[in-house]
Amino acid sequence: MFTQEKLINNSNFTEERIQLQTKIINLTQLNVQLNQEKNELTKLFQEGWTYYQSSFYYISNDTKNWTESRRYCTERGADLVSINNREEQDFVTKISCGTQVWIGLTDSDVEDTWKWVDCTNVTSG
Repeated sequence: MFTQEKLINNSNFTEERIQLQTKIINLTQLNVQLNQEKNELTKLFQEGWTYYQSSFYYISNDTKNWTESRRYCTERGADLVSINNREEQDFVTKISCGTQVWIGLTDSDVEDTWKWVDCTNVTSG
């Protein structure tokens, strides 16, 4: 009886050890992923990007037309800003220090029919 109990305990410890090893592997992978994301975010901040309400914003000092500005953004995995509300508009005005900036509003498909580059609806207010 004592031997059977030892075997059961040993089996339980083995299962627990395997579970702990799996957790260690998962946590190590998560740690690596989080460090990579931290490094990417640090790089964005160092390059002058600003974070606001789950999005990143960048104001370039280079003078470009709308098409060049959009290309500049898309080459960096971004796009011109689609302004969704008054708070975001105020924020963009603030970080641009009141200078003129290109936004993601276009009528390139149909003249005088405006749409955002991210396909969201144009609203006023």
